[in-house]
Amino acid sequence: MSNDNKLRAPSFVPLLNGALLYGFLTAFGVASAVIVPILGELWEKSPRLGAIAFLGYIASPIGLIAIAHHLGHGFLDRFDARKRARSKPLLPDAESLSAGFFGWFAIVFSSIASAFVLLAVFPPPPEEGAALALMHVATDVRLQATLHTVVWILIAAGLYAAERKGRRSSAD
Repeated sequence: MSNDNKLRAPSFVPLLNGALLYGFLTAFGVASAVIVPILGELWEKSPRLGAIAFLGYIASPIGLIAIAHHLGHGFLDRFDARKRARSKPLLPDAESLSAGFFGWFAIVFSSIASAFVLLAVFPPPPEEGAALALMHVATDVRLQATLHTVVWILIAAGLYAAERKGRRSSAD
């Protein structure tokens, strides 16, 4: 099997990746409601330890996505006879770690870009400050549940499609 066939996937895969990443971000936001206040208290008691804990928390999606990628590929490899013969390492490999870093990048970029897209679609009144308008767009539940979600997933899907195409062209 050539590398070209190995890297081909249905065209909906980037959209699925974007939707799964948005689901992960939603779960991460729910966890943040519990974890961030605890980290804030830690910061007040020990600023250095609190800063290190916040850094670890902000970077934690990299590891979580890498683990999910590793487990997902391990599960899917059970259905491929050629890959079943090879043993899969217990810890995530470089490919899964790369997926974690790319997922973290896609979360950050999609969040920022979708906020600015919504600012362009729904510009603030001239007298309202830009920072206040950005906060309004970011916290408007009506938009988050509909347009913001769609824009966010489409941006993330575009990033995944570009990454897949780049990987495919470098394999040639």
